[in-house]
Amino acid sequence: MNQDAHYKKLLFVDQSLEELVTQYNSESSLFSEPYQLWREGSLDAVIARLKQISADPTTEVRHKLWAWKALRQMGEELSASVANEVHGVVFEIPVET
Repeated sequence: MNQDAHYKKLLFVDQSLEELVTQYNSESSLFSEPYQLWREGSLDAVIARLKQISADPTTEVRHKLWAWKALRQMGEELSASVANEVHGVVFEIPVET
């Protein structure tokens, strides 16, 4: 997969916590701590940290979406006010190069 296609996938915020950390982020990323806690089997701590990330008003929307995706994969449900709100749109416009 070429570099552009590799990073284009990030626009759709469809990566698992593991994929996000191991394939896209450095060890110092926002999700490295929850990922490490997950690897250690500390599910309650992972959930608490992801909820903290998603509740922080200064967190960018894409990071919140990754946190919400990970929480859903762990069986957590989002509040209706969050789950029913549109948080962004991705437009793909072909351009000749």
